Parts: sequence; C-alpha cells; structure tokens
Amino acid sequence: MTARFTTLQKVILLLLAAMTVIFALLTAVSRGRPGVSFEGALLRPAQEGEAAVYTGRVHGDPTTITVRSEGGGTEVVLAVEGRLRQRGLVEWPEGTIAGSSGLPYRRVQVSRNGTVIFRGGYNPAGGSARFCGEDGSWEPLVSVRAYAQHDPWSGYIFDAPDILRFALEPEPAVRGSWEVWGLGLLLAVLCGLQTAFPLAFFYLRHALAVEDPEPTEFYLFMQRVGSVVAAAAVFGLYLYGLTLQTPL
Repeated sequence: MTARFTTLQKVILLLLAAMTVIFALLTAVSRGRPGVSFEGALLRPAQEGEAAVYTGRVHGDPTTITVRSEGGGTEVVLAVEGRLRQRGLVEWPEGTIAGSSGLPYRRVQVSRNGTVIFRGGYNPAGGSARFCGEDGSWEPLVSVRAYAQHDPWSGYIFDAPDILRFALEPEPAVRGSWEVWGLGLLLAVLCGLQTAFPLAFFYLRHALAVEDPEPTEFYLFMQRVGSVVAAAAVFGLYLYGLTLQTPL
C-alpha cells in the first residue's frame, strides 16, 4: 500500500520547500545590494557630486553620513533627521610616528565639532594595530556605546573610530549569509525526512531490539509536535541568516 500523507504532513513539507526557495531568493537579492555597516544598520552608498553619501534608517530614524574633501583633510558629517548633527574632520599633519611594532605611522588628527578627539598615527598595513598614539604605542580605537533607555541617540557621540572609518572609505557589507542558509537547508531536509517518514526512524531504532515494534499514540503525537517545532526552527534559522551582516 502507498502511504498517504496527512494534512499536517503536507502543510509542513510545503512550508519547508517554500521557505527554502523564498529565503534563497531573498538572500540573493539582499547580497546583491551592498552597503556600509553603521550602528547595526546598513547604509546605502551613493555619489552626489564630489561627496560620498551613505543613507538609511538607523534606530528607526532617517540617517545620512556625508563624506567630502575639506582643505587638506576629509569632512565626515553625521545627520539624523530632526535629532542630531555632528561634524567630524580628519586631517593629516606632516611627518610620521615610529610605532612600537617598528612600522612607520602617518600622522593623523581627528576632530569633532571643532574639538580634537584623537592625535596619533595610521598605517593600513598594521592589521589590528593600524592606529597608534603620539608616543607610538598601540591605540585600539574601539567604539563604545552607552545607549539611553528608549532613546539610542540621547547623548550619542560620533567618535573617532567611525569618523576615521568613513573618511578612509569603509569596507562594504551585505545582509544575508549563504552559510547560515545552508545550515537551514540541512535542517529543512532532516525535518522533511522526519515529517514524511515518521515511522522510519522508529523502526530503525527499535527493529533490531524488539520484534514487530509498534509506536504508541503518544510517540506519534510527539513526532508531530517535533515536526512543527523543527519547521519553526528552520524558519528562525533562515530569518537569522537573512538579517546577518557579513563583509564582502
């Protein structure tokens, strides 16, 4: 006799197939639209005259970062519509700094709203130690955020790491991970097999130890529950992979 699928089995199998195809298409489209990561959002780059402009919604607010040449340096302006505007300026004084690693670092100075917030050196070949202080010691330059409750822009400071990152042409990033989608596909296949052949795993497990084993109603009920939970986990994994930011 040919096994017939129940309505629940059909629904789960169709959902698994649909999710796999839909999230593959969404991942492909999302990865085809690179941007720049900022505060958990992805800003889309554009060129307006001689200025590079990055726009998007950050913490729900329309946000623009404009980068243009200013004298001998680079101006980086962060503007959050109706909330915030801060101006950064990156300048390159003459001379170099001898870093503790032995590399020469080009002098750099970063200002925010007219106040100098960093003086030191920069060397793109320095790896994780690309920046150093004026004495040549390693300068991590890591952004640290302390968000106010319900208002991430309250007291926000456009700090030196982000100003420098945009002034030095930030690395592009995309949303969507094929690796995570692949894990979701693997889980979808396992869930599909469990759903389509609910007794196969039971017989594989018990056939060699018990003669003519038969599953109880409780086992069959828990198998159906497991299929629903696994399908929900597949959806969650696909969704996570679609929202994940990865560098190009």
